[in-house]
Amino acid sequence: MSLSVFAQRGADPNTGFVESELHVFKTSDNYRGYFLYKIPYNRLVFLNKSDIFNAAFKVSVEIQELKSGSIIRDFREHSASVEDYQFTSLPGQYIQGIIEFNISDGEYVLAPVFSDVNSNREFISSPISFNTDSLNTSIGNPIIINTEMQNCNDDQFIIPANYSSSIPFSSESYSVLIPVYDDEINSLEVRMINDAGNDSLYSEIIDETIITSIRMSLCDGRIVINNKNNDEQLRFFVVRDISRNLSEGLYKLIIKSASNDDINREFKIPVKWINKPRSLFDPVKSLEYLLLIENEEIISELKGASRDKLSYSLFNFWKKYDPTPETQFNELMQEFYSRIDYAELNFRALSNTNGARSDRGKIYVQFGKPENVDRFTDENGRMMEQWKYVNPTNTFVFIDKKGTGNFTLLSNQ
Repeated sequence: MSLSVFAQRGADPNTGFVESELHVFKTSDNYRGYFLYKIPYNRLVFLNKSDIFNAAFKVSVEIQELKSGSIIRDFREHSASVEDYQFTSLPGQYIQGIIEFNISDGEYVLAPVFSDVNSNREFISSPISFNTDSLNTSIGNPIIINTEMQNCNDDQFIIPANYSSSIPFSSESYSVLIPVYDDEINSLEVRMINDAGNDSLYSEIIDETIITSIRMSLCDGRIVINNKNNDEQLRFFVVRDISRNLSEGLYKLIIKSASNDDINREFKIPVKWINKPRSLFDPVKSLEYLLLIENEEIISELKGASRDKLSYSLFNFWKKYDPTPETQFNELMQEFYSRIDYAELNFRALSNTNGARSDRGKIYVQFGKPENVDRFTDENGRMMEQWKYVNPTNTFVFIDKKGTGNFTLLSNQ
């Protein structure tokens, strides 16, 4: 499901309009399905009314059984309000929703449509085909979840990741729930290999299980597996912290009964860098940005690698600065390129000077966001900015000598 609309600056063009995934469970008498969706704020159009910025969207689904032609229809409406426009572009801000439905045996197509109310634009996602035959097995379809349960209304809940059935590449830890319908299965052999099939990133015998409700619902705006609900229960095997050793890419999850090789399933699961900095999209430019903190000789050596090895060179460079070397995700690398993105967006002059290489950009990349920024004019009417940092204590003064937005460093105290 990959659709795009650019409402705010900073929207990631590699991210679709909506993250969504479908989960269907076998119940004692039929099948229960959940269509989950999550829309980033920066994909919506916010309008200002009385100093409040408002957005709204509608989602409708049509579920058709192909043999009989019978159709289930449902819809939801959502809205969001913020007092500061900058909150419409912050990573990690989402509106989430869920549509529950019940079906019987058959082959189905689910067609979702998302409508932005303020722009009157519709976004028709690709239909999802599924059938109940795949559920009449011992092992069900996996669910990616946050490893840590989260508190909501003074209760702890399991939180589905809801990133289009992908594992996020991030500093957070993610696990996998594997529904099992066969009570005689006591342990699972679980492997995670790259899509080429020649590199095993995870291989364990799993015997940890939980028994919980299959009911999904909203709690304080987040989708949860509602284990507090007295509903039909299902046993899940828990594959903990599976994300720790995974980089971006496509993987194959192989699940087998540890006691019966004939009981097995395979699934393709992407690992996707959510809110990946734009400055990392092109590995050549990503390496060139390192000139802000490294000497040219080292950068030239890194750029000497073949085009398909440039990303490896970049990640290898940052590995020695990784604050969490036990995982693949490098928080310092994320922070550096996020600062590059911010500098490019906010410090570019009218002459189209590279924002990250401007004086303000260099200071921002090195020190991060200042605790205080004062803007004023000097005795000649020229615009000036004073940035103050607390830890370490620093004050930088910039001046726009020509009124073009190109602020140069005047003093450093």
